[in-house]
Amino acid sequence: MNLPTENEPFESICQQYEIWPTGYRSQQWQTPLFLIWYTDREDGIDRLLTDSSGNILGAESWPDLVNALQGQIPLAHAEKLTSWLADINGMPLSVQDSYDLITLVASLADKKLDLPTLESLTLWRNLFGDFLYQDPQNSYLKSYHDDPVVQQVWDYYYDFSFWPRYAVQGKSVKWHRPAPVINMDLLLEKVSAMIDAFDARINLVGPRHIAL
Repeated sequence: MNLPTENEPFESICQQYEIWPTGYRSQQWQTPLFLIWYTDREDGIDRLLTDSSGNILGAESWPDLVNALQGQIPLAHAEKLTSWLADINGMPLSVQDSYDLITLVASLADKKLDLPTLESLTLWRNLFGDFLYQDPQNSYLKSYHDDPVVQQVWDYYYDFSFWPRYAVQGKSVKWHRPAPVINMDLLLEKVSAMIDAFDARINLVGPRHIAL
Protein backbone atom coordinates (compact mmCIF):
# COMPACT_ATOMS: atom_id res chain seq x y z
CA MET A 1 0.00 0.00 0.00
CA ASN A 2 3.11 2.24 0.04
CA LEU A 3 2.38 3.60 3.52
CA PRO A 4 5.24 4.79 5.77
CA THR A 5 6.40 2.43 8.51
CA GLU A 6 9.08 2.13 11.21
CA ASN A 7 9.36 5.51 12.90
CA GLU A 8 10.17 4.73 16.51
CA PRO A 9 9.66 8.24 18.02
CA PHE A 10 6.26 8.57 16.33
CA GLU A 11 5.26 5.06 17.36
CA SER A 12 6.30 5.75 20.96
CA ILE A 13 3.95 8.73 21.15
CA CYS A 14 1.15 6.71 19.56
CA GLN A 15 1.70 4.01 22.18
CA GLN A 16 1.62 6.61 24.95
CA TYR A 17 -1.74 7.96 23.81
CA GLU A 18 -3.01 4.63 22.44
CA ILE A 19 -3.88 6.33 19.13
CA TRP A 20 -2.61 4.90 15.83
CA PRO A 21 -2.96 5.94 12.18
CA THR A 22 -4.24 2.98 10.17
CA GLY A 23 -4.08 2.26 6.44
CA TYR A 24 -7.15 1.03 4.61
CA ARG A 25 -7.61 -0.01 0.97
CA SER A 26 -10.70 -1.32 -0.82
CA GLN A 27 -12.25 -1.21 -4.28
CA GLN A 28 -14.47 1.69 -3.20
CA TRP A 29 -11.55 4.13 -3.00
CA GLN A 30 -9.05 5.02 -5.72
CA THR A 31 -6.18 5.41 -3.26
CA PRO A 32 -5.41 3.94 0.18
CA LEU A 33 -7.10 5.79 3.02
CA PHE A 34 -5.89 6.88 6.42
CA LEU A 35 -8.12 6.09 9.39
CA ILE A 36 -7.43 6.46 13.12
CA TRP A 37 -7.76 3.56 15.56
CA TYR A 38 -7.51 4.14 19.30
CA THR A 39 -8.25 2.64 22.70
CA ASP A 40 -10.76 4.36 24.95
CA ARG A 41 -9.59 3.55 28.48
CA GLU A 42 -12.76 4.90 30.05
CA ASP A 43 -14.78 1.98 28.75
CA GLY A 44 -11.97 -0.36 27.63
CA ILE A 45 -13.17 -0.34 24.03
CA ASP A 46 -11.01 -0.19 20.90
CA ARG A 47 -12.51 2.30 18.48
CA LEU A 48 -12.19 3.86 15.07
CA LEU A 49 -12.30 7.65 15.17
CA THR A 50 -15.72 8.83 14.04
CA ASP A 51 -17.50 12.09 13.40
CA SER A 52 -20.41 13.23 15.55
CA SER A 53 -22.78 11.17 13.41
CA GLY A 54 -20.86 7.97 14.13
CA ASN A 55 -19.30 7.63 10.67
CA ILE A 56 -15.64 6.64 10.32
CA LEU A 57 -13.38 9.59 9.57
CA GLY A 58 -10.98 8.91 6.69
CA ALA A 59 -8.81 10.77 4.19
CA GLU A 60 -6.76 10.01 1.10
CA SER A 61 -3.67 11.63 2.62
CA TRP A 62 -2.34 12.09 6.12
CA PRO A 63 -2.18 15.92 5.82
CA ASP A 64 -5.81 15.93 4.68
CA LEU A 65 -6.83 13.99 7.77
CA VAL A 66 -4.77 16.13 10.16
CA ASN A 67 -6.14 19.33 8.61
CA ALA A 68 -9.67 18.02 9.01
CA LEU A 69 -9.06 17.16 12.66
CA GLN A 70 -7.51 20.56 13.36
CA GLY A 71 -10.39 22.18 11.48
CA GLN A 72 -12.74 21.37 14.34
CA ILE A 73 -14.82 18.71 12.62
CA PRO A 74 -17.15 17.48 15.39
CA LEU A 75 -15.72 14.21 16.64
CA ALA A 76 -16.89 11.49 18.99
CA HIS A 77 -14.83 10.13 21.93
CA ALA A 78 -11.61 11.97 21.01
CA GLU A 79 -10.55 13.80 24.19
CA LYS A 80 -6.89 12.75 23.82
CA LEU A 81 -6.69 13.72 20.17
CA THR A 82 -5.67 17.38 20.60
CA SER A 83 -2.70 16.52 22.81
CA TRP A 84 -1.65 13.66 20.51
CA LEU A 85 -1.75 15.91 17.44
CA ALA A 86 0.36 18.52 19.23
CA ASP A 87 2.98 15.96 20.23
CA ILE A 88 3.32 14.43 16.75
CA ASN A 89 3.35 17.78 14.96
CA GLY A 90 6.14 17.85 12.38
CA MET A 91 7.12 14.22 12.91
CA PRO A 92 7.34 11.73 10.00
CA LEU A 93 4.29 9.48 9.91
CA SER A 94 4.40 5.77 10.68
CA VAL A 95 1.56 3.33 9.98
CA GLN A 96 1.79 0.01 11.81
CA ASP A 97 -1.48 -1.61 10.70
CA SER A 98 -2.82 -1.68 7.15
CA TYR A 99 -5.85 -3.46 5.74
CA ASP A 100 -5.55 -4.32 2.05
CA LEU A 101 -9.00 -5.61 1.16
CA ILE A 102 -8.37 -5.50 -2.58
CA THR A 103 -5.70 -8.18 -2.18
CA LEU A 104 -7.90 -10.10 0.26
CA VAL A 105 -10.85 -10.20 -2.15
CA ALA A 106 -8.57 -11.18 -5.05
CA SER A 107 -7.19 -14.10 -3.03
CA LEU A 108 -10.66 -15.31 -2.11
CA ALA A 109 -11.78 -14.99 -5.74
CA ASP A 110 -8.84 -17.24 -6.67
CA LYS A 111 -10.06 -19.65 -3.97
CA LYS A 112 -6.80 -19.17 -2.10
CA LEU A 113 -6.97 -19.58 1.65
CA ASP A 114 -3.30 -19.71 2.59
CA LEU A 115 -1.94 -18.38 5.88
CA PRO A 116 -1.52 -14.73 4.76
CA THR A 117 -5.10 -14.71 3.46
CA LEU A 118 -6.42 -16.27 6.65
CA GLU A 119 -4.56 -13.71 8.75
CA SER A 120 -5.72 -10.81 6.59
CA LEU A 121 -9.36 -11.89 6.83
CA THR A 122 -9.12 -12.44 10.58
CA LEU A 123 -7.56 -9.05 11.27
CA TRP A 124 -10.14 -7.40 9.02
CA ARG A 125 -13.00 -9.10 10.88
CA ASN A 126 -11.50 -7.93 14.17
CA LEU A 127 -11.39 -4.32 12.94
CA PHE A 128 -14.96 -4.64 11.67
CA GLY A 129 -15.91 -5.92 15.14
CA ASP A 130 -14.26 -2.93 16.84
CA PHE A 131 -16.46 -0.61 14.81
CA LEU A 132 -19.55 -2.77 15.34
CA TYR A 133 -19.29 -2.77 19.12
CA GLN A 134 -18.16 0.81 19.69
CA ASP A 135 -21.62 2.29 19.09
CA PRO A 136 -25.12 0.83 19.55
CA GLN A 137 -26.23 2.38 16.24
CA ASN A 138 -23.86 -0.05 14.50
CA SER A 139 -25.75 -3.12 15.73
CA TYR A 140 -27.14 -3.76 12.23
CA LEU A 141 -23.59 -4.78 11.22
CA LYS A 142 -23.66 -7.77 13.57
CA SER A 143 -25.23 -10.04 10.95
CA TYR A 144 -22.20 -9.45 8.70
CA HIS A 145 -19.69 -9.97 11.50
CA ASP A 146 -21.36 -13.12 12.81
CA ASP A 147 -22.08 -14.76 9.47
CA PRO A 148 -21.45 -18.51 9.94
CA VAL A 149 -19.01 -18.94 7.03
CA VAL A 150 -16.95 -15.91 8.12
CA GLN A 151 -17.02 -17.18 11.71
CA GLN A 152 -15.86 -20.59 10.48
CA VAL A 153 -12.76 -19.12 8.85
CA TRP A 154 -12.04 -16.97 11.91
CA ASP A 155 -12.30 -20.01 14.20
CA TYR A 156 -10.10 -22.06 11.87
CA TYR A 157 -7.36 -19.42 11.92
CA TYR A 158 -7.26 -19.23 15.72
CA ASP A 159 -7.63 -22.98 16.28
CA PHE A 160 -5.02 -24.12 13.77
CA SER A 161 -2.64 -21.16 13.37
CA PHE A 162 -2.72 -18.40 15.98
CA TRP A 163 -2.99 -20.41 19.19
CA PRO A 164 -0.62 -23.22 18.08
CA ARG A 165 2.00 -20.61 17.10
CA TYR A 166 1.48 -18.81 20.40
CA ALA A 167 1.89 -22.04 22.36
CA VAL A 168 5.19 -22.99 20.70
CA GLN A 169 6.64 -19.51 20.33
CA GLY A 170 10.42 -19.68 20.30
CA LYS A 171 10.42 -23.46 19.92
CA SER A 172 11.21 -25.54 16.86
CA VAL A 173 7.89 -27.38 16.82
CA LYS A 174 5.58 -28.13 13.90
CA TRP A 175 1.88 -28.83 14.13
CA HIS A 176 -0.66 -30.31 11.78
CA ARG A 177 -3.11 -27.90 10.20
CA PRO A 178 -5.94 -29.72 8.45
CA ALA A 179 -7.15 -28.37 5.13
CA PRO A 180 -10.09 -26.00 5.67
CA VAL A 181 -13.43 -27.13 4.32
CA ILE A 182 -14.93 -23.80 3.27
CA ASN A 183 -17.46 -22.79 0.62
CA MET A 184 -15.16 -20.27 -1.08
CA ASP A 185 -17.84 -18.76 -3.33
CA LEU A 186 -20.05 -18.08 -0.34
CA LEU A 187 -17.11 -16.75 1.69
CA LEU A 188 -16.25 -14.30 -1.08
CA GLU A 189 -19.87 -13.14 -1.22
CA LYS A 190 -20.07 -12.61 2.53
CA VAL A 191 -16.71 -10.84 2.86
CA SER A 192 -17.54 -8.55 -0.06
CA ALA A 193 -20.83 -7.63 1.62
CA MET A 194 -18.97 -6.86 4.87
CA ILE A 195 -16.58 -4.56 3.03
CA ASP A 196 -19.42 -2.74 1.27
CA ALA A 197 -21.22 -2.19 4.59
CA PHE A 198 -18.03 -0.84 6.19
CA ASP A 199 -17.18 1.42 3.26
CA ALA A 200 -20.66 2.92 3.38
CA ARG A 201 -19.84 4.29 6.84
CA ILE A 202 -16.61 6.08 5.90
CA ASN A 203 -16.82 9.88 5.86
CA LEU A 204 -14.04 10.93 3.48
CA VAL A 205 -12.61 14.39 4.16
CA GLY A 206 -10.13 16.56 2.28
CA PRO A 207 -10.02 19.21 -0.43
CA ARG A 208 -12.27 17.19 -2.78
CA HIS A 209 -14.66 16.00 -0.10
CA ILE A 210 -17.13 17.60 2.26
CA ALA A 211 -17.52 16.25 5.79
CA LEU A 212 -21.03 15.06 6.52
